Amino acid sequence: MRTAVRKVTFTAIFAGLIFVSKVFVPTPFDKAVILPQATLLTLASLILPRLGGAATATVSGLLITAWRPSFAPLSLLMSILFGVLIDLFINLFKAKSQNVDVRVGRLLVATSVATALTGFVSYYVAVYAMAIMPSNPVVDAMILLGGIVSGFASGLVAIVIWKRIKHIV
Repeated sequence: MRTAVRKVTFTAIFAGLIFVSKVFVPTPFDKAVILPQATLLTLASLILPRLGGAATATVSGLLITAWRPSFAPLSLLMSILFGVLIDLFINLFKAKSQNVDVRVGRLLVATSVATALTGFVSYYVAVYAMAIMPSNPVVDAMILLGGIVSGFASGLVAIVIWKRIKHIV
């Protein structure tokens, strides 16, 4: 499959799956259901050349924003940030080698850090920059811990899927 067609196809499929996983969960709780999003962004980053996670996150962010326009700029920006951070940390930690192998430990650290950082930034913006939520140290800790655990779990799921499909893609 040609690279451009492949990138558009995978981006559209993954973004659509992210949209479906988020759209049926009510707004405060959809932020906690990030395992499908993190897994698909990780796979997009592994499968697609340069910024696959960011491209997928942008398309899914646009779909989610069109469905729920009330938090339009924040939802879109956080979605894009998540995809960029997934791509950045996978490359920074060299989780994917040149011969299409994935370094398991590095991928788990990359997804954990990206997810925790996205959760922290999103929470900080909602509480301190926009003041739409009250500050709560317990929630702070839960978001940080939840981000690390969710990132780790999504990394594990992405590795299992990657090992099954890497010879196809």
